[in-house]
Amino acid sequence: MIEYDYGTDAEPSTVVHPSKIHCFIQFNTEGMMDDSEYDKDQVFVVIQSSKDPLSMSTVESDFISNFELGCDPNVDYKVVPIESIVEPLLVFGKSPGCTNEYCCALPKRKWGRYFGDKVQV
Repeated sequence: MIEYDYGTDAEPSTVVHPSKIHCFIQFNTEGMMDDSEYDKDQVFVVIQSSKDPLSMSTVESDFISNFELGCDPNVDYKVVPIESIVEPLLVFGKSPGCTNEYCCALPKRKWGRYFGDKVQV
């Protein structure tokens, strides 16, 4: 799961998307950015995000959730700071073949709570 700022300075918002990580890049940002928001040698991640946001609370309640990766290079491909990675996900194809439809499962470390909540004593 990737969490990043989306929107404008006038209307900032933060979104969470399941995303495919394509690569990690590190470069000197000194002189490239007007403000000091980024370190000089910060690591960034090139991602391909899902078409729609998917909250972790949805994954926690459903255990397995569906999503579709976006294919628009102007909208769905982003370069974000490495700190934007907030949660690992187990992802597998929804159907055989070359599609952008995937399923993600709740991270294994959260399985105990999920199944514990299902047990009635």
